[in-house]
Amino acid sequence: MTAETEAVASEPAVANVSLRREQAKDIVAKYAAWSSAFGVLPIPFADIAGISGTQVAMVVALCKHYGVPFSKSWVRTILGAIVGGVAPWAVTSGVVTTFLKSVPGWGLGVGFVGMAGLSNIATRTIGKLFIEHFEAGGSLEDVDTDAMKESLSEEMKKKS
Repeated sequence: MTAETEAVASEPAVANVSLRREQAKDIVAKYAAWSSAFGVLPIPFADIAGISGTQVAMVVALCKHYGVPFSKSWVRTILGAIVGGVAPWAVTSGVVTTFLKSVPGWGLGVGFVGMAGLSNIATRTIGKLFIEHFEAGGSLEDVDTDAMKESLSEEMKKKS
């Protein structure tokens, strides 16, 4: 096979990888939007439950997309370990924005916008981390939760 033939032969594979990644990004964008929607729920702490459920559903969808075996309880455990790394920041921000939603006037607006934004950023970042992990051939069995925690924490600090 010549170099030219090899280049032509690998083009469909590159296109498929690019298409697969774009589809994965679309999955993440869909769930990030749902996460933002849950972030504006006016019921205190229902927003956090909705966001968590959305993130679990997103990782399950990414597993299906990449053909990675999964169980929802396993995904919940992994996400709990990852999000636990940003717990002090997330809990403070989440509780503050959830509380602000119960304050009439300006607090309501700030709470809605804050929680919607935080949940969107966190969901997109988690999605990006799982896309990278699955594209590198990873599975749920070999997720480096410490590295993902650190990446999520850094990204959340940059965006806040």
